[in-house]
Amino acid sequence: MRARLSELLSEDALADLRAALESGRFPGISLEHAILFLRSDGIVPASDLAAQSFLDLEDWMRARSP
Repeated sequence: MRARLSELLSEDALADLRAALESGRFPGISLEHAILFLRSDGIVPASDLAAQSFLDLEDWMRARSP
């Protein structure tokens, strides 16, 4: 069974997420929206946000987990 996204949000993951967002890896997503998405286990916080970026964020989080 796959881990819930909220379980993958460690301090190290948060630091890496900040860096990824600053580099433009997930266009259209702010740190606040990324954290809301991860804490809600994949529910996009607003319908007008970049859906593909959230899918990419989920893949990225799962790929970096042990």
